[in-house]
Amino acid sequence: MKVILPLIASILISACSRDIPQLKALKSFQFLATSLLEADISDDASILALLSVDTISVWSIETRELIQRWELETLKGHQYFVSLSKNKQFVASADKNKVTIFDLRTKEIKSTWNINGFSSLSKITSLKLNDDGKKIFIGLNEGTIVQIDLNNNTKSLFKMHSSNVSFLELAENGKYVLSASVDGSVILFNTSTGNKLSSVQANTRITSLVLDYQSSQFFYSDALNKHQVIDLKNSTVISSLNYFERFKYFRKGIFINEGKKLFNSTPKNQLAIWDIKTGKQVQKGNIKSLSFGSTVLDVALKENNDVLTISSDGIIETWHISENSQI
Repeated sequence: MKVILPLIASILISACSRDIPQLKALKSFQFLATSLLEADISDDASILALLSVDTISVWSIETRELIQRWELETLKGHQYFVSLSKNKQFVASADKNKVTIFDLRTKEIKSTWNINGFSSLSKITSLKLNDDGKKIFIGLNEGTIVQIDLNNNTKSLFKMHSSNVSFLELAENGKYVLSASVDGSVILFNTSTGNKLSSVQANTRITSLVLDYQSSQFFYSDALNKHQVIDLKNSTVISSLNYFERFKYFRKGIFINEGKKLFNSTPKNQLAIWDIKTGKQVQKGNIKSLSFGSTVLDVALKENNDVLTISSDGIIETWHISENSQI
């Protein structure tokens, strides 16, 4: 019986997987013929910022034309993070200890900040510009979130976690921050008061955090078996995804179809679409891969509900999502 039950489960999972409709990319284009460290697609899916070892470049997705490029040899530290403001006027990048903000219109460096937390060993682990580019939020390896107000030249520190802050999502232009950590916690807090408003605790490190555009729900997954959609206001579970793959977890994602479905990726090249109500996978696919380590760096939703993905190979792909896809 100990042998038969896992075998039956494996057969059932395999059979279900075969029945799931395949996603097919409508079009694809490679912006850079080099591996990317990070990428950020604007919320309206019109431009994207790409971070490679040598440069930060910003491109028009529609025309595929270069908007700005910065050579990173002028910055002393290796850059690991990049973030676009929603108004598409500013780009921020960071090494392990310093943040640089670039003006997209003038190409000038607007500001630089050395980042320190509550520990002398603090290192930057995540980065997020707010909508208008006037505030920047930085997650640190000792669990602190730093808020920099560029207009008032002030800095605030919020000790929310006990380990690396891996993800930062903003609501109401940065009035509220949803953060997630390697310590397994997801916390919503008010940046004006520092008060925690709600929290969720997973069994292990958080591997994915997605906030919907209405800021009413969020998705998180850990590295084991929790893959849940949570009500932002009261922390109740709206849905749990029926995901049976062991030692595989989610990375990037976005809510689609007015929050009724979730589009997400694994650390490799796999894509999936989930029905929030049922928790079932309704479509699956794979990004175009040019290297063994290809992965999705960012995801965005177009006005026509098509989804864009940008990979570590510099390839942007467009995916048409069927509103009626069901299993």
